[in-house]
Amino acid sequence: MRYQGLPIWVGQISRDIGVRFTLKAWPPVTHKIDSHIDDARNALIEDLVLSQNLKKIGFVNGIGPAPPDDPRYNLTGDPYVTDGMRAVFVLSSDPVSLAEIQMFEWALPKDFAFRHITPESEDR
Repeated sequence: MRYQGLPIWVGQISRDIGVRFTLKAWPPVTHKIDSHIDDARNALIEDLVLSQNLKKIGFVNGIGPAPPDDPRYNLTGDPYVTDGMRAVFVLSSDPVSLAEIQMFEWALPKDFAFRHITPESEDR
């Protein structure tokens, strides 16, 4: 995908915590996921920051929030909770320090840990 000419990555991630058999997929073996999928998303962001490959980050609305008292379920019945936001990344092959990471001026999840990253104007 591209945004304003930049190649971007958009997505959500989950952390596998087990394996099980299922009749809902082929092959009949699938993974069991940790229900807190935003924790996995935030861990991926931290990994990208520490690898110095994250140039710009933002968030877009995904499927909407799923609070603990009303979780959603994946294809094989694993419950998951989320703030409903998806991360958007611009990656760099050159090292990027924490101070150089830019933000898209979009919404932020309330638990976003890198609040000291200041949004940059998209005009730049």
